Amino acid sequence: MPYVCLRVVTVILDSLLTPLVYHILKTSKANSVSAILPALLIATDPTFIVQSRIYSGDSLSILLSLVGLYSALNFYRLNSPNCGATRWVLALSITIALSLSMKYSAVFTTLLSFSVILSKFWQNLADASYTKLMLWRQAALIILLPTLLPLLVYAGCWTVHVSTLHNAATISSKSTLGTLSSAVELTELNIAPRPVTNGSLITLKHLHGRSCWLHSYDLMYPKRYPDGRGSSHQQQVTCYPFVDQNNRWIVLKHFTGVSGEDTADNLAIKHGDIVSLLHEQTGRLLNSHLVAAPMTSTKQEVSCYVNHNVSMDIQPGWMIDIDDRSEDTDDWLGRVSEIKLIHVNTSAALSTTSKQLPGYGAGQYELIADSFMFHENTLWVADEVLPPSRAHSSQISGLSNITLLYCLEKIYILHKRIFVSVYDYSEDHEYSSSPLHWVTGHSTLLYWMHPVDNAQIYMLPNVLVWNISAFSLLILLAVQIVSNIRVRRGITPCHLSDTTTALEKHVAIGVGGYSLNLFPYFFTSQSPLLYNYLPALVFAYITFGYLVNHVTQSVQSRWARVLFYMILLQVVCTSFIFTLWISPLIYGSIDTSQLVLINRLQHLFGWRFSLNQN
Repeated sequence: MPYVCLRVVTVILDSLLTPLVYHILKTSKANSVSAILPALLIATDPTFIVQSRIYSGDSLSILLSLVGLYSALNFYRLNSPNCGATRWVLALSITIALSLSMKYSAVFTTLLSFSVILSKFWQNLADASYTKLMLWRQAALIILLPTLLPLLVYAGCWTVHVSTLHNAATISSKSTLGTLSSAVELTELNIAPRPVTNGSLITLKHLHGRSCWLHSYDLMYPKRYPDGRGSSHQQQVTCYPFVDQNNRWIVLKHFTGVSGEDTADNLAIKHGDIVSLLHEQTGRLLNSHLVAAPMTSTKQEVSCYVNHNVSMDIQPGWMIDIDDRSEDTDDWLGRVSEIKLIHVNTSAALSTTSKQLPGYGAGQYELIADSFMFHENTLWVADEVLPPSRAHSSQISGLSNITLLYCLEKIYILHKRIFVSVYDYSEDHEYSSSPLHWVTGHSTLLYWMHPVDNAQIYMLPNVLVWNISAFSLLILLAVQIVSNIRVRRGITPCHLSDTTTALEKHVAIGVGGYSLNLFPYFFTSQSPLLYNYLPALVFAYITFGYLVNHVTQSVQSRWARVLFYMILLQVVCTSFIFTLWISPLIYGSIDTSQLVLINRLQHLFGWRFSLNQN
């Protein structure tokens, strides 16, 4: 199955995170024990296990950004002008480009990698073995290559997207760039009102109350509704609350057949004209008839006509009634004209209700034809309008679809909509939480729940290990402050100066990386979700490894070291046992003792769980 292959890829990528963290600590001159410890903690952390199985974006973004940090640390270790600087800077540049193409939050680790490279260059300025020409070449290398190459790769990724995914469909406007790209094709070119003409490609938006669009897809109404009533078994038509490819309709004007009548494609649709609406994706006509609507039995069903050879004639005619037409023109104008679509055969107006269709309709809103048309629920607006030439070529594949908008211009518009106006989150997510709750392990995130029993998949923090790692950040920072004071006062012996320098580097990497990946979320307008903590959590584990490294170097007693190692072994075993304990909530297995486990976790940590009523 394709989804199994995709999950294998995400698991493999996440498994590479363990050896990568080990090599980052070894590259920054930590001992083997302190390098193995955070790698084992990541391998046994339930949050990374769940995220690698459910969502590949974070795993890949974290992996690529840490590969960039590993490249920067190797560049920092170079001791001569000609020993592989270009190779490591090139590796950093490529991983920066790929990680930022995956997720913008990778910019925080990218800033840390840049600071490592710049600090090395600052050291080289005082190195006599570097000539002025070498320094200028290295400056150009570390400034131009990590800047220009990521821009080229990033622009290339977006160019491929807008040239190949222009017709991508989706079920949600919050996650799929294909739909956003389609929305840009429709939206950004229609700033001024455009008249709807014969052959225009449009989307119809419900004007008052809940925002939703006239929508259809290649699924039929059930032969019998759950209450026992029969249906037409024709193609479902709904009101869908997201921008989607299936919202597109082609306007076809009905002509009288009088000799000399103008039948041109660009003929404007006016008040009183009769039209048919052809669904672009399925090629079926919007239809209504004297069949009861699926949820509101007193209203008419609206469908896309399918000929089942049951003597049910097609009735696709709809009269355009412009409710707010001006004295200057009777033209139907996109984004301006408030219209009613009145079914010719039954004199019922296209309308919607607040009722959501059950399973066969995927929770989309019911669409009806209402014989009482004098209310605002019957008002629609042509939200997007494209000319007939675009409508007729919308199914043609290849770069010809992009002729309407140059790639660079389209990329600019997409980014403007991403960062400014596309996503309007007015409310926090049910499982959103404060970043402070991430640090203390008081936050959870539900990924999946079985519709019948209580089998479910959660992202659950390992509270003990998370708190130890967060506490190690404060301890390592305090040790570094005390060490600096001792050096400043001349108390620290000269032979320990290298240790002090290494401590400063470890604090900069561990505490700096943690702070960069955590603190920005304290300033977001809405509370974010727990998975945003994973990049910072990696640096918390790395900092824990650095702290272990400095403790083992400072402790001289053999028995004290043995005791310390036993404590570390207990931490790793505790992490592994905890993951085994909550494994039913990690893998979504159906376990008779799962309800008992949920009750215990609620009692111990105060976590909130969702339970089915039955």
